[in-house]
Amino acid sequence: MIRNRFAILLAERGLKIADVHNITGISRSTLTTLSNNESSGVQFDTLNKICTVLDVSPSDFFDYYPGEISTIISRTDLYIDGDIEENKLTRIDFDIQTRVKRKVLSENFHGTIYGTYRAAQENNHSPEFSLYFNLTPLETETTAFLPISELYAELPVSFRRTLLMEIYEKVAEVLKTQLKLTKKCTFSFTSESDYLVFEY
Repeated sequence: MIRNRFAILLAERGLKIADVHNITGISRSTLTTLSNNESSGVQFDTLNKICTVLDVSPSDFFDYYPGEISTIISRTDLYIDGDIEENKLTRIDFDIQTRVKRKVLSENFHGTIYGTYRAAQENNHSPEFSLYFNLTPLETETTAFLPISELYAELPVSFRRTLLMEIYEKVAEVLKTQLKLTKKCTFSFTSESDYLVFEY
């Protein structure tokens, strides 16, 4: 996997996308796409201008991790306190399995997500989920699974949010399906080193 470190490099230097745009003339949309790692590639001329402004080499601009990561939800337990339409709190437990496929071997990692759910309020706020992702869960039933914290620690910084977002979005999809929610929901995820809120 290859990702750019543009957002990290900007933050380290106290720069904004507007600053790079003003200096290089590169469009804001191109810079934003790069910053979000949503681009499938970057032109050499663009890369040269950005590296010049940031005073880095192309090798400093990219991170590489020798493997492909895939995630599945292996267990979902929902504990609903009363009727879900009555705005009751709900306990949610997930088992997360993440596999890293490398040239020689595959490794399996395990984590647990738990938290609460609150249905939509009378003032039309969206349904809310408050979840905690335990990257170092208790012992699993099988020793074949390592704690996700080990994978998280070895990943370059630019890949860590990608890993968490892949897991969070899969969890959000499963929750909305199982609870039969059709409107957008607000998800807040907390882990040992990250906090993220998004709508799904």
